[in-house]
Amino acid sequence: MFQIQLSIQQFYSFRYKGSLMDDGALIQAAAQGALSPEYTKLCAWLVAELKLFCKLEESVEATNSPTEAEGFQLEVSGLLTEMNCPYNSLTSGDVNKRLLDKKNCLLLLSK
Repeated sequence: MFQIQLSIQQFYSFRYKGSLMDDGALIQAAAQGALSPEYTKLCAWLVAELKLFCKLEESVEATNSPTEAEGFQLEVSGLLTEMNCPYNSLTSGDVNKRLLDKKNCLLLLSK
């Protein structure tokens, strides 16, 4: 739970004003992962914020429905590769399953 609190505080400090400011909403969206349009909106927003400070080529677009989850996961995979992400659970294995796990989804947001 501490990691969740830390993440929410970080989002607030980054001017995040989305619907996942509530602990319960964030946990619920993370449990759905890439299938949750709200989770993908948060991820896309974070990437846009990162791009203000880092020269990144990859982009991540929010989804409008669970049917777009596969494309979202491919975009995140490309971004994590570009950023040399050290977390094997986010960078190896079936790309279409990495962000369907709540633990991985929270890891992506908290690191």
